[in-house]
Amino acid sequence: MDRLPPELLDSILSLVPPSLLQQTTLALLIALPRSPISLALLWRHLRLTREGQSWAAALSLRATSTSLRTAVQTAVVEAWREDPQLMINLLGSLPNVKSLRMTIGPLFQPEHLEELLEAPAWRDSIEQVWLRFNPYVMERSYYTFLKVSLILYDCEGLEGGREAVDKAGTTSGDSGGL
Repeated sequence: MDRLPPELLDSILSLVPPSLLQQTTLALLIALPRSPISLALLWRHLRLTREGQSWAAALSLRATSTSLRTAVQTAVVEAWREDPQLMINLLGSLPNVKSLRMTIGPLFQPEHLEELLEAPAWRDSIEQVWLRFNPYVMERSYYTFLKVSLILYDCEGLEGGREAVDKAGTTSGDSGGL
């Protein structure tokens, strides 16, 4: 495998499903350290499944050239207890993300989602945003999810969403009235 051209290896690895590409590329890089496998394949479909992976990915991408940041086309965040600001900073630094899948947990506030959707780095390239809200919370309150639904419902832009959220916040009060 050390003698195969990098283009052929890239072509072979393009047949691997996106959900397995990161693990397969990493396994090949460990098993065949002298093979000409492109590091861009390791980052093409970024998948974060555990707490701490966002931090490690951010450090790795910061230490490398910008070509690896532009290689990321799909970002899947399944670590719903990860620090929201860290995820926003990581995802905001990726300019070519076409598909974003996130599991949003109780630490993720509507303001975080708004900041993420305003990220100018990938706003032109994004084609799909998939959000899953994890219902596990410490106290039962639907206000946070109502606030997010108002932000997402506004199809005219984020400015109108802010006004709707401000109105919802003033009319519902803090009595937990839903």
